[in-house]
Amino acid sequence: MNEIGPLLPLNHLQPRSPGRERTVGLKSKFLAVDRILHFNIPLATISRRREGFPHAKPMKSFSLHFVTLIFWMVVSQTLHARPFRSSMFPNGTVLNCANCHVNPAGGGQRTPFGQAVFAIVGGPSTTPFWSPALAATDSDGDGRTNGEEVGDADGDGVPTGGVTVTNPGNRPPVFTSVAPASATIGLAYQYQASATDAEGNTMVFSKLSAPAWINVSSAGLVTGSPPENGAGQFNVALKVLDQGTSTKGYSAGFSTQEFALEVIASYAGWQNLKFSLPAEAALAEAGADPDSDGLSNLSEYALRLPPKVPGAWPITSTGFNQEGRLQFVAETRDDDPKLTLRGESAGDLDFLSAVSLDAIVTDPVPGDGFKTHTFLDSESALTATRRFGRITFVIEP
Repeated sequence: MNEIGPLLPLNHLQPRSPGRERTVGLKSKFLAVDRILHFNIPLATISRRREGFPHAKPMKSFSLHFVTLIFWMVVSQTLHARPFRSSMFPNGTVLNCANCHVNPAGGGQRTPFGQAVFAIVGGPSTTPFWSPALAATDSDGDGRTNGEEVGDADGDGVPTGGVTVTNPGNRPPVFTSVAPASATIGLAYQYQASATDAEGNTMVFSKLSAPAWINVSSAGLVTGSPPENGAGQFNVALKVLDQGTSTKGYSAGFSTQEFALEVIASYAGWQNLKFSLPAEAALAEAGADPDSDGLSNLSEYALRLPPKVPGAWPITSTGFNQEGRLQFVAETRDDDPKLTLRGESAGDLDFLSAVSLDAIVTDPVPGDGFKTHTFLDSESALTATRRFGRITFVIEP
């Protein structure tokens, strides 16, 4: 049999009074319960041990009461809050137990400030814990010290009047989402920012810095559509803070998310800006020429010309160089990475024997929205009677 020692009267098992309460490890308590539930003693042994205890209850009832008392002790010591500590540091009673516990009612999981306090007091004691060292610490990592948050920056125990008290244990929210790194002129940009708050407070998002066309809702929805000529590299910064409650308080700090946003052009975005879609879908086709100027929509897009107003082909120069080779130059938009120009030369207008030409691409005036393509014929006019050049605009996949 499993020996458990002499049985005691029930009144020997009553819990200690609150003033004499002692901390016992959870593991040891549950082990004690485990032994109560699993011992095995012959009936004769129980009878002999009951002699001298005429008022003792049957063994089954005795064991049940013992288990109940042990369980009560575990619960009371695990979740018991220490509200008296709120009065042991400046302005602690503003938020009471929420300073040290995630649950503002007290007990359970501790905040970072509560962990720091527990490391000093070590248990249910009235040991003083507020000090210049604890005041100078930023327990919750929000950028302000514990002392600054409760209005006693130097930790001398005397609060400064007129300060706004924030929670020294309330951590700022943390961004968890990743923003799209590119946006397209004429097309909708959307990004749902998200974050987590350790204390479960309601979070509020806002824009710190971004192009004017970007809007950020308080729920973190980032929307907008880049305007024409709005291409470039931009830095975007978003902010999230917890709104807090009267019982939990709020974090003195906030978190930011910064990312680079590249805005580019595309033919699809240009169609949205220049045509009423879907009503003008046929007019917006790449090969269509709504203004009958001999330039297709794709050509006018590449050359930054209006598709519904007749225009001229903006080839800046043609001629022959010192070697007698045909040279032609064209300026196109510089904000669409998929837009390319292909140059060809031939001795006839049918281009039956066309030769592909490599372009020399330069940007003479950075920031003006154009880049220059220079094509040079592979043959010299000194050996040919006629030379022709041709440019084709292509949108790469």
